[in-house]
Amino acid sequence: IDFSTGNPLPVNGIRFDGGSGANTLTIIGTSGNDTLTAAATGFTCSGGTFSDVPINTARLQTIRLIGGGGGSDAIILADGSQYRVDADTPLGNPNVSVTVQAGAVATFNTDQHLANLKLNGGVAHLSTARHSMFLNGLSISNNGLLDIANSFLYLNNTATSFATAKTYLDAAYNLHAVGNLNAPLAGDYNGLGGITSSIAKTSYASDLVVGIGYYDGALQDPNNLDGVGQILGPDSNSGHGTGIALNQILIRPTLTGDLNGDGVVNAYDVSLFNSYGLFNNGSTPLGWQAGDMNGDGVVDSKDVTVFNTVGNFNAGSFPVPPVIPGMATASSQTRTIPSAVLLPPKTHKVWKHSIRKASGGYARSHGRRVNPLLFAKALYP
Repeated sequence: IDFSTGNPLPVNGIRFDGGSGANTLTIIGTSGNDTLTAAATGFTCSGGTFSDVPINTARLQTIRLIGGGGGSDAIILADGSQYRVDADTPLGNPNVSVTVQAGAVATFNTDQHLANLKLNGGVAHLSTARHSMFLNGLSISNNGLLDIANSFLYLNNTATSFATAKTYLDAAYNLHAVGNLNAPLAGDYNGLGGITSSIAKTSYASDLVVGIGYYDGALQDPNNLDGVGQILGPDSNSGHGTGIALNQILIRPTLTGDLNGDGVVNAYDVSLFNSYGLFNNGSTPLGWQAGDMNGDGVVDSKDVTVFNTVGNFNAGSFPVPPVIPGMATASSQTRTIPSAVLLPPKTHKVWKHSIRKASGGYARSHGRRVNPLLFAKALYP
């Protein structure tokens, strides 16, 4: 339905019955501000020269409002509506905002560039097939829930601050109050609101291999490519360069221990852990990126144990194979011992050569001692 040159519909609107199969209704808006309000049984369309034109629907799965036509456009999913949504602005500045009210569900199966996503008690799902969602602004309230599944979420940190994004992540992550050095991994991603990932949720119910990594591009120093906070991005394994813009936040499922967001756990993550200097140094708001892998707000021996016991170091890359029903739990699963493990800086002795796991997940050997602060250099000169 093309509104770009005016309203083509009769005053009483139309009825659209998709029939069998998968059906999409595409709306082309005007050069002004357009609003598409969706209910379970249909829509109303409003523009600068018309308002609340009804479109009754049946057997419709996907609604599409093409961005880039001008103005500030909006899709509002009201209570009871469940649709796949495509509101992408593929070129230029995103100009479509999507609001999901309580009782409504939106699913995004393709790459999306949106002006804003507002979950006011509603639920949004990203694709299990990997896609990317770029948002200028994100607002989650009244137990709204965003499931990023296997996809990448990019936020503009000048519109949605890292602190705000972290409150959404913390809302969906349940940190168990009781833990010890041998079992600090008892959190889960089963919160009723905030940002979660069905992929990470499944992993944390079994082997804890995959969690949700979150990275603030503002911490990067473009002039110091291997410095504190450097983020390599979702597809980089070079160990150099910045993978996201300084004004972006990247939130993605990734291997537990992947501190720089490159999809693998290796010496560069160890280097970052040490370079922050936050071990036993008080609370930190930086979370995963700074080494707070169990999400309790501090970087300490529990995070070191998380890194070591999960066993992701030099042990593959993300994505991982689908979870097999009946998979053994972390306590009974056999894992290959990594070629090196992370040890706490300053307060623990580090050994090199013939490294093996001992009690508590730390490394012991009969080799020579290595200065912990130079541990990263010992891994790669």
